[in-house]
Amino acid sequence: MKKFLFCCILGCCVLQVLKAQEYSGITGLIHVPTAEMATEGEARVGVFFLNQEFLPDRMSYLGQKYHTTNHFLAITPFPWIELAYVCTLEKGMDNHGDVGYNMKDRYFAVKLRPLKEGKWWPAIAVGAQDPGRTIGDSDGNEAFFQNFYVAASKHFAWKRHELGVHLAYRYYRLDFNAKWRGIAGGITYRPSFAKDLHAIVEYTGNDVNIGIDYLLWRYFFLQASLQNGKYFTGGLGGYVVAAASEPGRVVTNGMSYADRDGENANAALLVTVNPDQFPYPGTLGGMHWQREIEERAYRYSGSYRAPAQTVGDFLTGKPSTGPAGVNPTYRPGVTWGDLNQVLPENITGPLRQALPLLERKLKGFAAPEGVLTAPETRSSSP
Repeated sequence: MKKFLFCCILGCCVLQVLKAQEYSGITGLIHVPTAEMATEGEARVGVFFLNQEFLPDRMSYLGQKYHTTNHFLAITPFPWIELAYVCTLEKGMDNHGDVGYNMKDRYFAVKLRPLKEGKWWPAIAVGAQDPGRTIGDSDGNEAFFQNFYVAASKHFAWKRHELGVHLAYRYYRLDFNAKWRGIAGGITYRPSFAKDLHAIVEYTGNDVNIGIDYLLWRYFFLQASLQNGKYFTGGLGGYVVAAASEPGRVVTNGMSYADRDGENANAALLVTVNPDQFPYPGTLGGMHWQREIEERAYRYSGSYRAPAQTVGDFLTGKPSTGPAGVNPTYRPGVTWGDLNQVLPENITGPLRQALPLLERKLKGFAAPEGVLTAPETRSSSP
């Protein structure tokens, strides 16, 4: 992997170059695959809110479809292959009789590109989601997202504008996904005046979807879309929740309820660090560093409350003593203070440089009253 992406505040989605991306983390449109490929050596982690209209019809609880989220880890080890692990939350009843999102549908996705795009011909790719599972396993679990496809993509440039034309044929094995079988495709447009923006229109075989991708500060990839022109899928309006999996450690995570009416919005701030910057040697050096930061956060707050600081105080180097207009949503609460006491300088330094740049691109993103909550060391954890 060329780079190791270390997430310190909240979670959304990460990319190194701007290419449209499917909900599975594989390069694509919104729901439709393409023959585009991410940059060799790139790793991507992210989370998507999935509207119920986006999901297979069989994915329901007591006969009612529901909104949910997924998270993924995707890599491009070579220029001709992409791999992804995807986990989608399912609604159901646990052993104690409690109803919630306590089940998970996990699968792998793969895409191979045997033909690279040329001046006179398109790129060709073949791929699959959940290719290894039988239609129903021994526990009765369905292969909700299983499909196989072939895709073609061709790009055209005109006065520094870029137009992408994409065509795919998909085969879904299960009949409840039959509406997506057959020909699908779409168009992407990148204007010359906004190279970090992609506009997308796609036909899934059943619906026409529209969306926008935007890349912030090289590594923050945001996508918002309307399924069939009216059902929102994206990452606006969120909460910060506890995500620790071991005692004596603090880990935060960003999430959103299905109605998207939360008082705050959350976004990811991630810093790139190379393995030679890890304080621990070896293959697991990054994991040991992650655990050290989580333990430091716990010691700093003296509890499972997360360390927090306002953006204004963080940029001026002053510890925070309380909110400045935005109330944090983290539960069980936050401990106000100085994040420099929790995160190392090779993480806080780039953050101080990035926040003013983000403010220029997205007004209000780095408002002084904004709240930084740390650490999120696992932006996509199964």
